[in-house]
Amino acid sequence: MFVQTGPSVSHYYIFDVGPIVGDLTLSRLNQGGQMIWNSGGHAYLYQNCTSRDLGNLGGGQSVANDINSNGVVVGKSKQSSGRWRAFSYSNGAMHDLGGSTNSLIWEEATAINFWGDVVGVESVQGTLSPTGVRYQNGATSVMARFLVIPPSGWGFVTNVTAITDSEDVVGNPEHVRAVPFENPFEFVNHRSRFSPSMCLAVDGVAAPAALIGTTSGRNE
Repeated sequence: MFVQTGPSVSHYYIFDVGPIVGDLTLSRLNQGGQMIWNSGGHAYLYQNCTSRDLGNLGGGQSVANDINSNGVVVGKSKQSSGRWRAFSYSNGAMHDLGGSTNSLIWEEATAINFWGDVVGVESVQGTLSPTGVRYQNGATSVMARFLVIPPSGWGFVTNVTAITDSEDVVGNPEHVRAVPFENPFEFVNHRSRFSPSMCLAVDGVAAPAALIGTTSGRNE
């Protein structure tokens, strides 16, 4: 792998992360020079000139999705039962982030910020009814829904891809109607917002690019 030291710097550093089994996917780098990637059903962390397999939750497979500036990694890992669970990895250990107790519900942490706020997706066996969630204290809270005009109806967050240190979140919602659609959304200053082309209803009044709903903030 190689790392560029800055956007205007022409120097690159090449790191030998050791042998890679299978295809290499999803390389992420934090401000401390720690890197994550996935290969052969395993999640890896590179730090201090050493590559480390993050292990798993009993099912032999893991996927790392994000790493914050403190070196905490989040993703999903399979249990011995075959069920996928959201995990965080820090101080050499993998931890189950909790979530639904229903064995048909699979969990995946997709992003983490500096403060350790974790967001992700719950779904029925990884494919059906995906729902954007926030992981906190061993439980999940569902992202806010949207009232959309036109057409009328509710939009539900189906995927969350990133969370900033100020807790702004981006992802995709789906509108409940005969033909589902997907458009990007963002939570800004703890409020939900569609892309400018969408029109939302706030207190029954249609308003382009209006804000509606809130996210679950940290307990200060």
